[in-house]
Amino acid sequence: MCFGKTDNILVQAKHTKTKRSVHSSCIDEVRGAKSFYESQHGRQFSLVAITNYCFHQSTFNASQMGDSVDLWDLNRIMENLKYKKFTLAEIKRKING
Repeated sequence: MCFGKTDNILVQAKHTKTKRSVHSSCIDEVRGAKSFYESQHGRQFSLVAITNYCFHQSTFNASQMGDSVDLWDLNRIMENLKYKKFTLAEIKRKING
């Protein structure tokens, strides 16, 4: 979960060591968690699925049906990191508050 002043994001992260594309079950998982976390925190969430490799075509299709899920694969992550420089110390500071 990522909380912002006006926007909140619920993230489903999938990691692979075998370089297999992530199937659409990750979409079901993040959508299934949405109502629980909105109820627990009294906030609305946008949905994101993220992976260190790539998504299967079925995942792209499923992400557009129902509540939209924004997909971030390795290429999108790397492209966005070009514009934001940060250090491990900054990450730790964010995690620890």
